[in-house]
Amino acid sequence: MKIDFVFVVLVYRNTHDLKDFFESFDVPNSKIIIVNSFYDLESEQEFKHIADTHNADFLRVSNQGYGYGNNRGCEHALRHYDFRFLIISNPDIKIQRLSLSALQPVATSIVAPKITTLKGKNQNPLMPFSLGRLNRWKYLTFRSHRRFIFLLFCIWARLCRIAFFSFFFLFGKKYTQIYAAHGAFAIIPRSIVEQLHPIYNEEMFLFCEEEQLAQLAGKHRIKTVYLPAIKIVHKENGSMSFLSESTFELTRKSFMILYETWFK
Repeated sequence: MKIDFVFVVLVYRNTHDLKDFFESFDVPNSKIIIVNSFYDLESEQEFKHIADTHNADFLRVSNQGYGYGNNRGCEHALRHYDFRFLIISNPDIKIQRLSLSALQPVATSIVAPKITTLKGKNQNPLMPFSLGRLNRWKYLTFRSHRRFIFLLFCIWARLCRIAFFSFFFLFGKKYTQIYAAHGAFAIIPRSIVEQLHPIYNEEMFLFCEEEQLAQLAGKHRIKTVYLPAIKIVHKENGSMSFLSESTFELTRKSFMILYETWFK
């Protein structure tokens, strides 16, 4: 029997988000794969108990980052299940609307749903457009550790999203092509998973994974589309402070790998 949706949910240390995930989960004809980036035995035992309680698959992997863990989950899904769509999902989300009928018009694309935070902020599209030649300046900014200029790029990205939504609502589109989908909840048809696997660059520990997927998809002429008919709430309970030194350093390292892989 073909499964409509297989979810790959990467977890680390925080078990509360996963409990909340299952409490609100109500997607028929689906399977969930919990991938635990190992922190300690206590959290692993609790994660496994939650998975067993909800008849979810459980994988233990070493903590080598977002890409490594999700790639292992994708491998497991491809090996064990016949599915229509694979969903890379954070545990700290709540699905408000997800249906095959809504996905039908974009069934051959990577799908970025409408993702809103608890404060109502739209997180998709993460990047409506590629930075293009500006990636060179961003790379030089990271290489020289110029944090202030990096913040200017973040402001630019926000302005791009504002412009995107202005035109999107003006023309009344039901969906439209974008550059990069937010990684909290990305929907990928099986045929695309098979074509792109491994999806993520495992040298990148955390951050910039969305651009890695965007570049890989573009190389294979696969579209990424924004589809607000699918609605997700992102609680961000386990999120990192955007302005922290650790976040900046992780982002810096990942972007430099991204640039040297795709743009240099």
